[in-house]
Amino acid sequence: MNFSTLSSFGMIGWVRLFCVQEERFNDLVNMSAELVREKYHGAQRVKEREAEVIQRWRQLLEMLEKHKANLTLLCNLMMTMREIDTIMATIKELQVSTLGAFFDKHPEPNSASAAVLNAFFAV
Repeated sequence: MNFSTLSSFGMIGWVRLFCVQEERFNDLVNMSAELVREKYHGAQRVKEREAEVIQRWRQLLEMLEKHKANLTLLCNLMMTMREIDTIMATIKELQVSTLGAFFDKHPEPNSASAAVLNAFFAV
């Protein structure tokens, strides 16, 4: 499986892939235990290889947890950014309506009051 195939997976695809890999991992551990129990002639090498695979599996799980934590932080950041955008849009709407109301009441504002208002509402 190459990177382009992996990157096109959706969340459900990743979960399915992980479940399949977890099944394969458990099957491998069970086969290793059976070979050792049956006193297979290469049982020592099988046990060593199992330990390597278990270590790599745990490293993968740790990396996945870190990635999940990073994605959670990114999600929170994106929600905050959306809230900021919404607040900025609301401020702009209030600015337009306030300036419109001010200029409706004062049809010929002097340049000093207009400059003060524009500086006050500048966003």
